[in-house]
Amino acid sequence: MPADLDLSLRDDGARNTATGVAAVQRMTASQPQTGMTTVHRPIRVTDVVGSRAPHSLTTTVTDTVIKALKTTGIIPAHHPVRMLDLGAHRDQTGRSRHGTRPPDPVPLMRATDLLIVASPSYLLTYSGVLKALLDDLGPMSLHRIVTLAISVEANRRTGTGRRLQKLLDQLGAVLPAPPLIITRPEDPQHCITRWATAHNCVLLQALAQLDPCLQARRHASLPDDS
Repeated sequence: MPADLDLSLRDDGARNTATGVAAVQRMTASQPQTGMTTVHRPIRVTDVVGSRAPHSLTTTVTDTVIKALKTTGIIPAHHPVRMLDLGAHRDQTGRSRHGTRPPDPVPLMRATDLLIVASPSYLLTYSGVLKALLDDLGPMSLHRIVTLAISVEANRRTGTGRRLQKLLDQLGAVLPAPPLIITRPEDPQHCITRWATAHNCVLLQALAQLDPCLQARRHASLPDDS
């Protein structure tokens, strides 16, 4: 990561976080408390990077987040993560490369258990390519999917992370943690690790209380090697 990048962390979206915590509490209200500190059942993890350009800063930040989630035990250390980089099949101008066809992300997102959605800030909001993808998912398509929002913003007034969190909330996602908002820190990796550690318990609780029957139906909708 270039030395002149100015990144920082800010936890935001308190209202949506409260909604996510309430959703987790509703999910667990009728189930016994086990004190589980790791997720024992297999989970599908999907990472969507909504950048228009390949090899973007948002991709780099998301890679660091996944490493932090593995370090804190939210994702098992050697667990595969499906990477859906929306800019991977585009050139540096954001135009689609001739002759390339990206995989359809919609079925992968609908069949996941933990969804990570990241976007840079374009014109004070999330990217158009990400918005188009989320529109294609349809209403309540992320129902009972544990979801994390990440935004890379120019400054603290942009509000992209809050807008992304609100959109994911409208799609029915379970949002246990506030969005991770990256803006200009001295040590982004430390900030990301701090965010993952701070929300470790609630994320583990949300994943541990996933409905096994619902998971099985989701997983059956895709081949194992998808």
